Amino acid sequence: MTLIKTPVRRETASLYRRRPLVILAHPRHLEIKEKKRRDSVSVSYEAIYEFALSIRFRQQQAEKRAKRRAKS
Repeated sequence: MTLIKTPVRRETASLYRRRPLVILAHPRHLEIKEKKRRDSVSVSYEAIYEFALSIRFRQQQAEKRAKRRAKS
């Protein structure tokens, strides 16, 4: 796997308000913005990972609750 040593800019296929999102991958964080807009949001990779884990945990808990309700 290749380490990110210099910022890498990529346009995504995702649209927000009918504009493609652009990401700028830095070694320690990620910047996200709408194409042709100056305002951007920076997020650390650790925060993104923790957020993804919390989503997965909530989904697993919802599945467990649904199984318990189905048994009743």
